[in-house]
This record gives sequence, C-alpha cells and structure tokens, in this order.
Amino acid sequence: SGEIILEDVSFAYREGSPEVLHNVSLHVAPGQNVALVGPTGAGKTSIANLVADFLFLPPLLSDSEIDLMRKLVLLILLRFRPRGLLPER
Repeated sequence: SGEIILEDVSFAYREGSPEVLHNVSLHVAPGQNVALVGPTGAGKTSIANLVADFLFLPPLLSDSEIDLMRKLVLLILLRFRPRGLLPER
C-alpha cells in the first residue's frame, strides 16, 4: 500500500547497551513527506538508519514503500547538510 508503519519499536546498537529508541511509533501515509526534527541525541539518525535498512529487503516491500523510504532518508540527509564553513582564526 506504500505506507510505512513502525509500532512500538525499541532499538539498541548492541545487546545489553541502553536503548536509543524506546517504543517509537511512526505512520507515514503513501505520498506523505516526513521530516524528523529534535535535539541532538533524540534518535533521528537511528530512525533514519533503521528505515534505510529496509531498502535492502526488497522482497518484503513494494516499489512504492521503497520509494517512500528513500524520500524519508533524503529529507533527513537534507536537514543535516552543512550550511557553510567558518574560517579558523
């Protein structure tokens, strides 16, 4: 159907380490654009990485679901692109 649904997702990078995501739920409708915003350490990159990992599971996803995930990852990457350089003193 082209939607992305995460329900009560928890994630830690290593077994036994603290969870970086705890009971996160997300619903993205087909054609919907989503931006993840929040302070440093809130889990934006972790969510983007988890969603991007699904791009390597094409038998489980339709073309529209994969396209939607690519858009989500692109929005996140655009959010964190460098805006300029500060010269050293």
